Amino acid sequence: MTTAILSDFLEEKLINLTFRNTAYVTPGEEIWVSLHTANPTDVGNGSEVIYTSYGRVQVTAWDAPSARATQNTNPITFPTPGSAGNAPVTHIGIFDAETSGNLLFYGALTASKTIQNGIAFQIAAGAIDLAFSGAVSTYLATKWFNHVLRNTAFTTPGTGIYVGLNTTDPTVDDSGNEVSGNNYGRIQVTVWDAPGGTGGATQNTNLIQFATPSGSWGTPAYVKINDALTTGNMLYFGALVGGGLVGAGDDFHFDAGALDISIS
Repeated sequence: MTTAILSDFLEEKLINLTFRNTAYVTPGEEIWVSLHTANPTDVGNGSEVIYTSYGRVQVTAWDAPSARATQNTNPITFPTPGSAGNAPVTHIGIFDAETSGNLLFYGALTASKTIQNGIAFQIAAGAIDLAFSGAVSTYLATKWFNHVLRNTAFTTPGTGIYVGLNTTDPTVDDSGNEVSGNNYGRIQVTVWDAPGGTGGATQNTNLIQFATPSGSWGTPAYVKINDALTTGNMLYFGALVGGGLVGAGDDFHFDAGALDISIS
């Protein structure tokens, strides 16, 4: 199947957990894979299959995250049908309950498959590929996967969210060059907008004002968000639009809403 997509529910939970100091209890071992005859979509309204003996399958083994991705460790075998299915299976879902519950991830099968009486539907080991892309760091992607799928809680950073500047690309592992000296310091940002109806984004609520440089800061080209005033773990990063050389006495700030953090 193709790489799975996060639901609105999970996007909102992860944004609130990481940036808004709002606990999200790990689902623990309550991870269940479902079969669908239509796209579940971000809100989880795709039709689940109907056949005699069908039920979601609990999956408690997921590979240790690597390169911001994880896969199912073992084959996933659904109950053997006692009747033909109502339609070809086109998608799968991952829920936090055996019935009902909240959709966490979903994705399309590489090819649709018709349920046949007496033939069990199986998903091969490694066939469900879950990945974070975009501006999320390797550190945070690993923490999120472990929290949601591997029963290893990620404690919210609380109010320890700091915005910094880099002159080179941090990449996913925080390997870039951060501005230093001349009155530079990261700025603590404790207020982020509540995720909207689609759940997957937040913005800084207020102005982020850096101290006045006492000398050159070079040319900041990237912004990053860490969980500590110095060092710590990078959570997110991104390229700055515009900008240029920052010298003594210059003003450097981000307007309210200028930092847009989204999950992809």
